[in-house]
Parts: sequence; C-alpha cells; structure tokens
Amino acid sequence: MLQLTWSWQPALYLFLGGMGAGAFIMAAVLFLIDRTKHRLVVCVSMWAAFASLAVGLLLLLSELISPVRGMMMWQSFSNFGSWMTFGAWIVFAAVVVFAIEALVVWEKIATALAKRSKGFEGQAPKLARVLGVIGCVLGFCVAVYTGILLMSAPGVPLWNTLLLPCLFTVSALDTGV
Repeated sequence: MLQLTWSWQPALYLFLGGMGAGAFIMAAVLFLIDRTKHRLVVCVSMWAAFASLAVGLLLLLSELISPVRGMMMWQSFSNFGSWMTFGAWIVFAAVVVFAIEALVVWEKIATALAKRSKGFEGQAPKLARVLGVIGCVLGFCVAVYTGILLMSAPGVPLWNTLLLPCLFTVSALDTGV
C-alpha cells in the first residue's frame, strides 16, 4: 500500500537528523580522545553535524501545514505524554549545543573569543569537553528519539518493536562516521 500521509521532507529529516547526531558523537569522541590530533576532522564534523540537524529540522517544519505554529511547540511543554514534545525539546537543545560546540572547537573563533574576553582565555578546551559530553548525550537522544516515536505508531505493525530505536541509533552512528 502506498503511503500518502507524508511527503519527502520527513524522510530526509530522518536521514539528516540521524547523520547529524552520529557525526557529532563521532567528532566529540575524537575530540575527547585527542583534541589536537584530529582538529580539522573534528571542526568540519561539528559544523556538518550542526548543518545536517538544522536543515533536517527545517525540512520537518516545512512539512507542517503551518510551519510558524510548529515553531511555537517549544513554548509549551504541557503534553508530558507526547514523544513529539520531548523530541522537539531534544532536537532544539541539540541544535543549540552543536552550534556552540562547532564555534568553540574552531580555533580561530576560540582565539578571537579569548582576546575579547579575559575570562575565556584558556577555557575553550574545558568548555568544548563539557559541550562535547552534553552533545553526545543529546545526539544519542536524537538518534533514539525518532525510533521511539515511530515505534509508538500502533497502525504500522512492523514499526512496533523495540528494535526500531536500536536500528535508528546504529544507522545514525553509521552515517555519522
């Protein structure tokens, strides 16, 4: 049976969101292992993770009948039983953390911030480690979230399995690499 509910945007979001989450996790692991050895790969991967997740989120919003109303979802956290509410907050937080981390690991920006702010001097690596750990948790949540959301759709028996979040997580890490 042909699926007519969604168009192409949610499918592309699933790919880009997972790839962004996986790319961030892999870059953060490389950074935490040795921040100087893989500096260029980490920096490019962080920007790619941010861009992938942000574009995927914009595609998801464009699928809505009223995209502006979809952006207002973050103002209300009233439906505590909704995976979409949790997912919206997780993806929003991940986009913010990914963007800040991408800025902090970019050596030129970190140096410029250190020159402008006396308190920031020497703090960039510490901040990058903290944001890397937080971003890894958020990236993992982004990867798992979509599988959990689809798993909770009772109308599609093949999706209604605990293996779906595992599949999305492995797929996210795979495409992120």
